[in-house]
Amino acid sequence: IYNNDDKLYRLNGKKVEELDNGTDGVIFLSDPLHQAFNYQAGSDANMVNKLIVDPINFTTSAWTQMSADEQRALFSVWLFSLFFESMLPTKPIQFFQGEKGSGKSSCQRMVGRWLFGPKFDVTPVLAQKEDAFVTAVVNEYFVAFDNVDATIPWLPDRLSSVSTGQRILLRKYYTAAEQEVHYPKCYISINARTPNFKRDDVADRMLIFSLDRVEHFKPESRLMDQIDNNRHLLWSSFIDSLNKVVAHLQRDKEMLTSFFRMADFATLGWKVCKALTGEGQSFISILQKMDDEQKEFLMDDDPFTELLEMWVEGNPLHSRISSTQLMGQMKLLADEIGVSLGFRSAVAFGRHLKNNLTSLRRRFDIQVNVLANRPLYTFALIDDD
Repeated sequence: IYNNDDKLYRLNGKKVEELDNGTDGVIFLSDPLHQAFNYQAGSDANMVNKLIVDPINFTTSAWTQMSADEQRALFSVWLFSLFFESMLPTKPIQFFQGEKGSGKSSCQRMVGRWLFGPKFDVTPVLAQKEDAFVTAVVNEYFVAFDNVDATIPWLPDRLSSVSTGQRILLRKYYTAAEQEVHYPKCYISINARTPNFKRDDVADRMLIFSLDRVEHFKPESRLMDQIDNNRHLLWSSFIDSLNKVVAHLQRDKEMLTSFFRMADFATLGWKVCKALTGEGQSFISILQKMDDEQKEFLMDDDPFTELLEMWVEGNPLHSRISSTQLMGQMKLLADEIGVSLGFRSAVAFGRHLKNNLTSLRRRFDIQVNVLANRPLYTFALIDDD
């Protein structure tokens, strides 16, 4: 771990060594915007929870899959994952959703101010500034994007590629044809009230946290002052906890067979929980709920799902309908109520239907029969009672 100055802290599971930057060929480049910190052994073990995790107003609403405490536990694991980049070829996209006044931006600032110091701030995403997005993710280790509510056509592709570490090609400055290749190692945090980057390959890589509106506001300046004034203790507390995780990882070689698409994150989080709490089964339960949260995120306010629900309600006795026939009938319904179905061809419609059957089965009982290599569908609404 680099202290943003001229020292490294090497953790071996037993002790924390302070070394000069560059020792054993490990060197970090300084950033003038990042403030230094110093490790102090024996700091309060709960400092990060007290000043960063606990102040976040995670929702307790019945419509979320996870309780507030489960969201806190998952968020804490995400914080630990920031320090194990080499173990995570696919990095989770951390996402805060909530109404205005729920403290989404403040949560992101607290993390950044702890990591890098008081000059850290969140970054706006502008539809016409794809180059600025790319520049940020290839140069930074952690970027917090603020108020990502607009429809930005290129954003889902970029989020997916950064999460999976795909290479990014950029034209080399002052040349006509030379390219530079970048493999981003950036962790991304996003907040939004009305997210418009819903796509299954993005949702599958998101950790979705829901926030309630803060009823009794504490000035953000006070929250940030607490972070800035206690950075040495925050880092020291976290480094001690990280060393416990390092010790556990050296012993625990068991691999988790995971249903979760981000299997590397699931395995790491499972072991982090075992290292710090002695058991990992509760984390598996949280991941199962997050999987449900991701599916619900995709279906919420989805015009396709809403139109299909309206069509099924109006045609409850249908049987074995092809995707082409269904598209025709749903398009008539969409035209009737003045909305767009959003598909240019029956092929695209059929592919969307097939690829989203798992999510749709949360709301519909779907039977699929194949006749002459053509799938035929029967839908029924699931009674929530």
